[in-house]
Amino acid sequence: LYRYLNLKTPILLAPRGQFHPSALNSKKIKELLFLKISRFLGLYKNIHWQASSALEKDQIIKATHAPSSHIHIAPDLIRLNTDLKPHPPKKILKIIFLSRISPMKNLIGSIKALKEIHTPVVFDIYGPYSSPLEKKYFNECLQELQKLPDHIHWNYKGALNHQEVLQTLKGYDLFLLPTFGENFGHVIIEALSQGLPVIIGQNTVWETIVRPHCGWTVNPNQTSEITKSLQRFISLPSEEQYELKLKAISAAKTYIQQHNLTAKKQNQFLFQELLNTLK
Repeated sequence: LYRYLNLKTPILLAPRGQFHPSALNSKKIKELLFLKISRFLGLYKNIHWQASSALEKDQIIKATHAPSSHIHIAPDLIRLNTDLKPHPPKKILKIIFLSRISPMKNLIGSIKALKEIHTPVVFDIYGPYSSPLEKKYFNECLQELQKLPDHIHWNYKGALNHQEVLQTLKGYDLFLLPTFGENFGHVIIEALSQGLPVIIGQNTVWETIVRPHCGWTVNPNQTSEITKSLQRFISLPSEEQYELKLKAISAAKTYIQQHNLTAKKQNQFLFQELLNTLK
């Protein structure tokens, strides 16, 4: 409508990871067809895009054929309290999966990895699912959960309100999300800020932060890598597990300070650029 009414006010769209290859692969045929038709008709011409990273900028260009000059890297500010002490590790470790229940988040890979864990653990799953594809995927995950050995105590706890996320995370020892891809992965920094070491999929913006300090990055296609990372954390003495929890908070605090400094400047520059298009 904007395109054909020839309106002059600049329009800014933020896809929030919807053009990530893994997200595109999970979309319905009609959505992919709409994307192709939109490109053919030039519906995206003169539209401006907000990307949270250089990686997402490349994904937007590939999906929409938008010119680079119309894509602005300006991540959101992160507002999290990192001035806290983590809970000591539980006698029986508690692992949390917190994300949307979709193939891209790889819950099924997490479940299969836990099959090879021989130590009692609690595995709690939080996250919504709604589309037919997600419902089908959730049923597949339930089938795999039923195959877990008795010493893996699993629970599906449904979706959380945003206000419940941080308080819920505090009650766990390890965050597990071997995702196939994340635009940003806000829940990962939330987990770190609450003192949770993380096991996440590789090729996210968190790889360089997590690896040397407070967790592991894994190839999400390799269940054995997920299992090995789980075993490494579980086998650590409780003192070293607690040290990792402290490092998680420290890494989150450092990242948030640096990120917000840069993000403020990038967002100011973004809206100044848009205002300049009106002159």
